[in-house]
Amino acid sequence: MKIVCLGWGSLIWKPGELKCSSEWQADGPALPIEYARVSRDGRITLVIVEGGPTSPVLWSPLVVDSLDDAVKMLAAREHTDDLGRIGRWSPVGKGDYPGLDVIAAWATERRIDGVVWTALPPGLKDSRGTKPALQDLIAHINGLTVEQRGSAAEYVEKTPKQIATAYRSALEGVLELAAQPVSVSFQADIGVPGDQLSNDNNPAESPDAFLDDLARTLPDQEDTDADLARILAVHILKASPAKGAVDAAFAEIAKLAVARAAVRDEGANE
Repeated sequence: MKIVCLGWGSLIWKPGELKCSSEWQADGPALPIEYARVSRDGRITLVIVEGGPTSPVLWSPLVVDSLDDAVKMLAAREHTDDLGRIGRWSPVGKGDYPGLDVIAAWATERRIDGVVWTALPPGLKDSRGTKPALQDLIAHINGLTVEQRGSAAEYVEKTPKQIATAYRSALEGVLELAAQPVSVSFQADIGVPGDQLSNDNNPAESPDAFLDDLARTLPDQEDTDADLARILAVHILKASPAKGAVDAAFAEIAKLAVARAAVRDEGANE
């Protein structure tokens, strides 16, 4: 029998009792995976959450003789006696798990005899079954001890890159996994003089410190105003200074600057 296990989180790098017969394969079913469960040790772990964006999960064949053996093996790895926390599919079995139809179609196409996966519900510790809002997860991270925060960061950092969830980039930023010095040189596009909008000459400065300084500097520039600083605050300083947030803020700034330049040109031509 060909019995496989689906994985998307720590199973990949820490299989424990799970006996895989080969390396993890990257072409698993596309499931709505999200960082949406706070575990007992404080980590924010990945679970299936209906209605979210999908990512192709990973899979690996197991060294087992039956689907029941696979369920028990995965339960042992997850340190649970509740076999209901282990999702399972077979051509003759029935179940009620999020994503089951997608898993069934994927497995049938590959002539797989059975599939197992961890089927834990989302939620904070005191509100299982409900997907947490991003701001609640960020508040949780900010309340972790240094050791817990390190474990939380390790989990997110080691998650395979193909698991591209809606929350991932924001959590990476909060956990400082994407905190690289940000090079900003867009004054040629919006007409701000000098090199005051670039940290190229000071690469050791943190993104937060640089962006704080940038927000203070912008209102004093001849060709800009407080509105641009406000956009920076909304799009960057109140979010993670990841590259996507920086790019989004600068795109708005450039668009606003172009629009104002057009208004000035129209006025000059009247």
